[in-house]
Amino acid sequence: MIKVLHVCNDTNIGGAGKYLINLLSEINQAAFQLILALPKGSLLKGYMENLNIKVIELDIEGDKSFALKDIIKFRKLIQEVKPDIVHAHASLSTRIAARLAGVKAVVYTRHYVDTYALKSDKGIKKVLKSTLNNALCDGVIGVANECLPVLMNMGLKEEKIDIILNGVGKLPLLSEQEKLAVRKKYKLAEDVPVITILARLSPEKGHDIFVQTMAEVFKERSDVIALIAGTGPNEEAIKKQIVEQGLQEKIRMLGFVEKVEEILSITTIQMNTAYTEAQSLALSEGMSIGIPAVVTDAGGNASMIRHGINGFVAPVGEYKILAHEVLTLLQDQVTYNKMRENAFIVYEENYTATVMAKKTEAFYRSVLEQKGVNKKMGGDKSE
Repeated sequence: MIKVLHVCNDTNIGGAGKYLINLLSEINQAAFQLILALPKGSLLKGYMENLNIKVIELDIEGDKSFALKDIIKFRKLIQEVKPDIVHAHASLSTRIAARLAGVKAVVYTRHYVDTYALKSDKGIKKVLKSTLNNALCDGVIGVANECLPVLMNMGLKEEKIDIILNGVGKLPLLSEQEKLAVRKKYKLAEDVPVITILARLSPEKGHDIFVQTMAEVFKERSDVIALIAGTGPNEEAIKKQIVEQGLQEKIRMLGFVEKVEEILSITTIQMNTAYTEAQSLALSEGMSIGIPAVVTDAGGNASMIRHGINGFVAPVGEYKILAHEVLTLLQDQVTYNKMRENAFIVYEENYTATVMAKKTEAFYRSVLEQKGVNKKMGGDKSE
């Protein structure tokens, strides 16, 4: 059996947290012993315990990739657990500690795509960056095709990189009666179109563009309601923008939503207006129940949402174009219905959690084999 220690520094449940929930729910636990280290108080703990994943809480700085004092704590944990693989998620401190502890294999997942990372360094800086990045890992998972040029520009060797698309479990389909109950819960009329964005409330997610887009939509469709689901550091700035535009009655901030299927079940159109994005798990969840989307062309958005097939794509920041595409879907029922059908198809072919887990298992085995480690792999989950 292969023992894998995952480490995530997140205190809330953002992209990395959802990734872990979907991945670890499908990993074959007959072949892989899974352990997850989290900062104390992380919202992920309960979810993982429900999946029978062993959780270890640490007194570390949450939501921070690097903290010098945490390296010692991670090293001690790793020496106690003795994993075959340490899998880090937005935690540079973990990778350093794993190397110091002499772990067989150190890997991490790149959960996002940022345009600044495509800027090329030169000279000694480029050499040092490449040397450091390669020294601290034996393999990297990119969650979107767009991660590949970013990782290679960081100096990582191509043979260390594996692109494994984010996958999610299919959301349950609610009955019409259940949907009415959800609308009643959120005080929404039965026939009101709902436009939803589910994303961490941080600047790169582009909620300012979402608010501007909806302001344009409301000029043509006063019957529409917009929902913002999520938490994060930009919450007050978003609230201020909504108030300044007088949209408090039209755009509702829901905070953290535990039952995503409820919100998406009453969503007419899903949006992602990010400035940078790898691959949105929320979009995958929406596609799993047939929701068309309107998105910016940031990162992996344009790969997930095929323009004119299962939604529409607009340039980053172009809120008037985004609003036009939203209005098209609201007003053209034939196009809307076709995109609903296509959303199901695109999800089934590309974005299931089962496919992601199987590819990740193969990635683990490959990394260990390259390190010359021969472990008993266990049986197939389906057996």
